[in-house]
Amino acid sequence: MKKKLLSILAAGAITLSLSGCHIKKTEESISDTSQAIETIEMKTIEPPEDGWTLEELNQVLYMNGQKIELPLMFSTLGDGYEIRDKRYNDESSGDSDIVGGYLYYKDELVALVTFYELENDIEFLKIYFFPDMYESNMDSKEYININGFGLKNNIYDIYNFLGYNYKNENNLLIYNIQNSKYSIIVPNTEEFWISLEVL
Repeated sequence: MKKKLLSILAAGAITLSLSGCHIKKTEESISDTSQAIETIEMKTIEPPEDGWTLEELNQVLYMNGQKIELPLMFSTLGDGYEIRDKRYNDESSGDSDIVGGYLYYKDELVALVTFYELENDIEFLKIYFFPDMYESNMDSKEYININGFGLKNNIYDIYNFLGYNYKNENNLLIYNIQNSKYSIIVPNTEEFWISLEVL
C-alpha cells in the first residue's frame, strides 16, 4: 500500500512539474510574440549641415512604423501592401512608362504613388503623403517619419528635424539628397504634405 501511495505521489509531482514547465514556456511564447509585433524604435540623427546623403537618410527613414530605404522597391515593403487604381500615362507622352496609383496597407490608404513596373518588381518614383487623404484614419500621422519629422508636425518644425540645407522654390522646401536623384519636398505654406520623389 505504501509503495502504491508513493507511486501516486511521485506521478502527481511529475505532472505538476511538467505543467509548470508548460506554463513557463507558454508565457515565454506570449512574451516573444508581443515583442515581435511591437513597432520598432525610430532612430534620429543631428541634421547634417552640408545636406543629406542617401546613406544618412536611409538611417532615419520610416513608413508605417517600419524601416524603409531608397530606392524603394515594392518587394521590400513586406506583407499587407497593395497598389490600387493604377493609372497608365498616354503612350504619346514622354513619361508613358510611369504608372500612378494609391498605396494601401491592410485596406488603409497610405500614399499616392508613381512608379515603374519592372519585370519582377515595382520601383517607386514618388510617394506623396497628404493628411487630408486620411480623415477617417487616426494613425495616418505615423505613415511617414523622416528623422522624427512627419505629418504630426507643421512646417515650422522642419528645420529642427531636416536642417537648413534646402532650396525654396515656388513655396516648396526641397531637400535634395547628395549624389542621388531623390528629394524630400514639403510646401512652405499652411497646406501641408510630405513627398519623397525622384526629380
